[in-house]
Parts: sequence; structure tokens; C-alpha cells
Amino acid sequence: MPKVIPEYKEQARKRILATAADVFAQRGYHEATMDEVANAIGVSKGAVYQYFKSKEELFQELCLINASELEEALRSGFVGGDFRKVAEGHMDAELERHSLGRALLMFESLAEAPRNLVLQKMVGEVDETYVEIISNFIDRLKDEGKITREADSTSVARVVVALRHGVIVSVMCGLGTAEAKKVWMAGIDALIQDQHHPRGPTRRDDKAHG
Repeated sequence: MPKVIPEYKEQARKRILATAADVFAQRGYHEATMDEVANAIGVSKGAVYQYFKSKEELFQELCLINASELEEALRSGFVGGDFRKVAEGHMDAELERHSLGRALLMFESLAEAPRNLVLQKMVGEVDETYVEIISNFIDRLKDEGKITREADSTSVARVVVALRHGVIVSVMCGLGTAEAKKVWMAGIDALIQDQHHPRGPTRRDDKAHG
């Protein structure tokens, strides 16, 4: 009989997930095995299978947890105020909480998604949730007169999400946190420049109407 993990069920699941996150980060999705996860915990592979039916299921659960943590951070961060300050505060929090392991896990999920329909659907739904949160935030800024109403909230939100993914992947590839934040803020500034300060008539337009 497989050795039973000597903890309550929920504690055991959390222990497996925490260990698996390290294994996936170090080995990558394809190279990691359930044997390695079990060995790292100090139990038999059968004990791990009591909680997760496959490596794919275990990896998907980790991706959901990572996504849930980011969603919570987005919902608590994008709640009001100046777009730039909110974006800056969000990235400060992300860079503080994003260990290399978390960054690698995100990269693995994005890399595997095109070949895994279940993961592809999950990643797509997660990104749509991010877009919805940020888009709603932009709509509130429109109502407050802080952003021009002509701004396409959904498109701006999609660019913000894509920029966030790119910055975190760059950190994973060795970019320093100070430089990463500089890149993020440069992108945000370029993105919202016209949204905050819609262009009025140019001198050429004035002459044409004079």
C-alpha cells in the first residue's frame, strides 16, 4: 500500500502543490515527473496520486492557484485613483511577490498552452478575467473624467495584460527588478499618454478653419 502523507488532506494537498511548483520551476513541465515530486516530499508516488490523478492535473491546479493570486492582486489594486499610480503600485507588488519559481511557472503555462487544449482554455479564460478587471477600472476613470471617453477600454486593458506578461518573463530571463519597473512604466506612459491628454486641434487644423 502507498505510504499515506501524515497530514490532514488539505495540508497534504498544499504540501504537494508547493513542492510540485519547485519541481516544475526547476525541471520544466515536460521534464518533471510525479516520481520527482514524491521523492522531494519523501513519500511514494502512489501517495501523490491519491490527490492528483496525473502530472497534467497537478500542473493545471498550480496554474489556477497562480492565476487566482494574480486576480486577487488585480482586484485589490485596480480600484480607483490615477492610472499611472495604480499601475506602478501593482508592478511594485508583483515584483515583490514574484519569485523566480512563480515566473517560471507562468512561462511554462504560456509555453504549454498551444499544445494542451485544457491549459489553452484555462490561460485564455484567465487572461479574459484580467482584461475585464482592468477594463472596468478604465471605465471608472472615464466616468470620473480622468481618461478621455474615446479610449477603447478593452484594447487598452489587453495591452496592459500583454505588457505585464512580457515584463515578468523578462525578469525570469534575468532582467533586474529596477529595469523591469522602468520598462513597465515606460510602456504604461506611452499607452495612456493620449488617453489622459486627448489631442486638440493642431495649428494646421486651426489655419484650415481660419
